Amino acid sequence: MGITVFPTPTSSSGGGYSKPLPFCPISTTSTWCPAVSGCVAVHVIGGGGNGCCFGGGGGGYSLKFLTVTDSDCYCATVGAAASASCFCNISGATVSMTSCGGAHNLGGCASGGDFNHCGSPGGLSNGGANTERPGGGGAVNIFGLSLGGSGLEGGNGGCDAGGGGSGVGGHGGQAYCFSLCSAPMPGQGGGSAWDGSGHVCICTSKTGNNPGAAAAFILPRCGYQLFRFISQWGPGGGSQITSCFCNQQQTTSVPGPGGGGHGGHNGNGIQQNGGAFAGGGGAGKDTGVPGYGGYPGGGSGGFNLSGSYGAYGAVLIEYVDAS
Repeated sequence: MGITVFPTPTSSSGGGYSKPLPFCPISTTSTWCPAVSGCVAVHVIGGGGNGCCFGGGGGGYSLKFLTVTDSDCYCATVGAAASASCFCNISGATVSMTSCGGAHNLGGCASGGDFNHCGSPGGLSNGGANTERPGGGGAVNIFGLSLGGSGLEGGNGGCDAGGGGSGVGGHGGQAYCFSLCSAPMPGQGGGSAWDGSGHVCICTSKTGNNPGAAAAFILPRCGYQLFRFISQWGPGGGSQITSCFCNQQQTTSVPGPGGGGHGGHNGNGIQQNGGAFAGGGGAGKDTGVPGYGGYPGGGSGGFNLSGSYGAYGAVLIEYVDAS
């Protein structure tokens, strides 16, 4: 599930630039020479990890604020799945940012930014043959939340079902056996950091939140609001058992931007791709393809065949002021 880009209605806080502030997404390796002078937030995201019996880890995340001019030039390297993304100066302000790609169960780390966060780990295979109960994929840790345990991570697989993918604001749900009839219940997708109004920021006093819940984050720098290219953050994916006799499952909600995908079970192919930045759901028993990691940087769910399902990385350049 790709990142959804929307025009930014916010103009410069300084009043000298009356047009919408530019947003420059870079999805392939290239040079970037600013057309407009100003202050930018550079988001560098590593490629999401490819799962196996474990979910793939989320790509690393680095954020840096730069003052740029229309005579500068920068180099952006965009990583494929499980590969690093980089941003450095050719001319202009000195910068060297690297966000590594995720791996099996391990998130990529990052360096060179004002904020550097390792991606969340993928979920584990919980009992049974490794490939029958794969974990969900990890997410890009854009808010710097705690990782593992009760923090951000893909949900563990279990009971022949896949774990849920991690959201950017909540861990993926674990798969389990439905108590009434021992039917496999796949893990639900982790939530985003949606605050209910479509706005989200970064904050110094960070608090974690449960899958599907919401939280707001404020950046301690001139009140800048980031991720304006996301119209509204969304929930994690959900599913339910509709028949114990046939072990049937149906989707009840689709992950929005930042929300993880739910897992699948027993070859039904219902596992979901992650929303933007989030992890895909783990494949169930005898299901070959997992939920893809959400672009950019989401780790894929675990699965029982070889393949590349982690999301590519990206370099996203978001103006916060212009002149």
